[in-house]
Amino acid sequence: MATTALTTRPVQTIVVPAPRRRSVARTAKRKARPRSWYQKVHIPVAIVAGFMPVTKDAIDLYRSGGFRNVARYLPKRFVPYDAMTGKITFDKIMVGTGSIFLGVLAHKLIGGKLGLNKALASAGIPFIRF
Repeated sequence: MATTALTTRPVQTIVVPAPRRRSVARTAKRKARPRSWYQKVHIPVAIVAGFMPVTKDAIDLYRSGGFRNVARYLPKRFVPYDAMTGKITFDKIMVGTGSIFLGVLAHKLIGGKLGLNKALASAGIPFIRF
């Protein structure tokens, strides 16, 4: 009898990664509570104070010439372009835009970075934020 030699092929092994295990320590999730309307509404004092010079000018303009006078001169406080003359002037821009910008800057730096708003909230003051 003829004997045949059996050839064996190399067996290819497949490595399967072990399933990931969850860590034992878990953090508890906070339950979301519905907030009432007064916890959502805050009045930033610095930004409101930035609008005060413009408001004062608007009241003075209304007393001197009515709504037409307000509509004519109040936009000069925000935009440097004068529509009546067609010129660009920067004389009244700091009264409007400058004061509002300084109010927003104070609100972000003092209220946010220094933590004054967080201190007001933790003290229980309901509406006012710097």
